[in-house]
Amino acid sequence: MTIPQDKWDVLTLVTDQYTREIVSSHFMMDCLGAYDNGQKGNYYFTNGRKENVDKYLKELSGSFTFTWSWYVQAHEDWHLAWKDSFTPILFGEKLAIVPDWETKKLADIQIRIQPGNAFGTGHHETTSLIIKHLMEHIIPHCSVLDVGTGSGILAIAAKKLGAGTVTCIEYDRDCQTNFETNIRLNNLNGKLKFIHQDALQWMDYSQDIILINVNRHIILDLLPRLKKSTGLILLTGILQEDLKLVESECKKNGIIIENVATSGEWICLTVLAREN
Repeated sequence: MTIPQDKWDVLTLVTDQYTREIVSSHFMMDCLGAYDNGQKGNYYFTNGRKENVDKYLKELSGSFTFTWSWYVQAHEDWHLAWKDSFTPILFGEKLAIVPDWETKKLADIQIRIQPGNAFGTGHHETTSLIIKHLMEHIIPHCSVLDVGTGSGILAIAAKKLGAGTVTCIEYDRDCQTNFETNIRLNNLNGKLKFIHQDALQWMDYSQDIILINVNRHIILDLLPRLKKSTGLILLTGILQEDLKLVESECKKNGIIIENVATSGEWICLTVLAREN
């Protein structure tokens, strides 16, 4: 069956939170967004992704206990679903991430977003981890590269925290509409550079700060390219169970891990290339 462009295939995954995070990490790079109510997770996909995701699920069902089902949902229902559950994300008094309908001023810096992507709202551990470390390390007018920008939330945070040039790399065209909406909501039109490109084809890692929130497989492929980088790298999208593997690959490529931060089952690494 062909799904109209204004509708999505939605996967419902029912299991405990730990298992949902482990299982979903295998397909989140194919996912437009997610909605988790604490008991189950709904994951949104464009037409054509369902068959591949089902293959992952069948393989993983031998190692984890969960049930899953699919249905088709209209675009507008997805956005409205967040209105009953979205709560602002606060990083002290310095920064807040709020939905586009919020009118209150909650922090010195306020990032307005149109909800819909769990990895792009600040609610997911990887997003909040990397924002916390970005706040610690960013300096005025520094250059920033956001690899796998998605909804653009990390790039927006960097710009509002004082960055100069902010370059955003994203391969999935389906993310671009949400990215552009969020840029507009934050009055940053023309102030961020969006480039549609596969991260594994990107060659310039000379920026002062590099933000990478992608899955483990892409991170492992990126590490050889990062060994010539000249700036600070914040690396997340990695589960705690994969830390030893990533540490080994960093060592192999001459990359120094300066800090390991955790939240739930996820980690964020602060790293530098040894030769720099």
